[in-house]
Amino acid sequence: MNATPLSPASRLFAVFVGVAVPSLVIGRAALAGALIAAFVCVLLLPGKSACGRAVAERARSPIGIMLGVTFAAWLPSVIVSIDPARSLEAWGRTVIFVAAAAYLWAAFSRDGRLLDSCLRALLVASAVLIAVCLIALYASPEFLSFIRAKGWTPMPAALALKAISAVAMLLIPVVLLAGQRLGGPWWTLAIAVTACLLGLIWILYGRASIAGILAMLFIAGPLFFWSRRRRGRAAVAFIALIAVTVAVFAWLHETRGDLDPSGLPGTIPYWLIDYQRQTIFKFTLDLAAQSPWFGSGINVINFMPGADTRIPGQGDLTYIPGHPHDWPVEVLAETGVVGLLPLLGLVAMLFVGLVRDYIATRDPAGLAGLTVNTGYWASGLFSFSFWSAWWQVAFMVLFALCLAGRRTPPADGVRNPAG
Repeated sequence: MNATPLSPASRLFAVFVGVAVPSLVIGRAALAGALIAAFVCVLLLPGKSACGRAVAERARSPIGIMLGVTFAAWLPSVIVSIDPARSLEAWGRTVIFVAAAAYLWAAFSRDGRLLDSCLRALLVASAVLIAVCLIALYASPEFLSFIRAKGWTPMPAALALKAISAVAMLLIPVVLLAGQRLGGPWWTLAIAVTACLLGLIWILYGRASIAGILAMLFIAGPLFFWSRRRRGRAAVAFIALIAVTVAVFAWLHETRGDLDPSGLPGTIPYWLIDYQRQTIFKFTLDLAAQSPWFGSGINVINFMPGADTRIPGQGDLTYIPGHPHDWPVEVLAETGVVGLLPLLGLVAMLFVGLVRDYIATRDPAGLAGLTVNTGYWASGLFSFSFWSAWWQVAFMVLFALCLAGRRTPPADGVRNPAG
């Protein structure tokens, strides 16, 4: 244990990182501002050069090499893009986000007290997030516009808080990790915050977030018992999750069973994946077929010819309303097979490495990292653009905190520099 007290800059750094993701309830500028402030504090952190060396070392790991291959595979789509400047900006900021998250991971791995301070701030900020959402939903919709600096005017809170449903899903494993790690009253707070985050997802009707939570549970539940050689309990957990999934499907069918605006049979039932999304997926795949190898360019799919054409019978909804709502489809259309395959390989390497790591160590932080990773990629099959900056940042920051919290050496290449 390091007996040297944490410097004021270190404490501020930890607090800014901890409040960053929950501060999205105020707006994307708040998320960006908290992280910019955190990296200003980095200039005063002791041992910052050691963190840089740890990041450079991890860049030579299998995961680091695969990241490099993926970024390189995306470059041709920048060159052939219909808007090279826009594509280069999205490519460049993604590289910066990954490097920044790796630095956070290295910094918090060096001193457990720094991570504890960050997790305390995250727990408190998550509780504030819940309070703001409940006030906006049930007491005063004007309050949400006020804290977002848009005056005291009514705001459709359920629509404005759509992104918070996704963030709540990613926060849950980290909140539970914080409670388990900090103990005492923090554990009680973590349980209460988790319950409220689940309720918030339900209130906001976050179907993509519910899909992410189901994916998290399917991985975390059976794996928890399997790693402890409790095969029977793992089987029971798996069966229970199937029952929960059936119940969710029944709920979707009950609430969305009459959704068939086209009058045509769908590839997938419309109550499961709505007609609009299926139409968007098909249109995007048709575009992908036109440029199968390198795509049309990163983050430009909504500017392709025909993308702004309205879907017949769907009002103002266009074939690409901003993005395709599915990250593999989006990446395929924009970077081609050359860009998608390395990304799929990276996701598979992360998943397999984290599973093997948890089986070998049974470290709660590793399990939290695995569930955040699973929830992000699973919910992204139905939700936000892969290139959305706030969505990437929220995932990377929370994932980095989980990996930084691991106490035991892992079994393979997804390593903790302090391990």
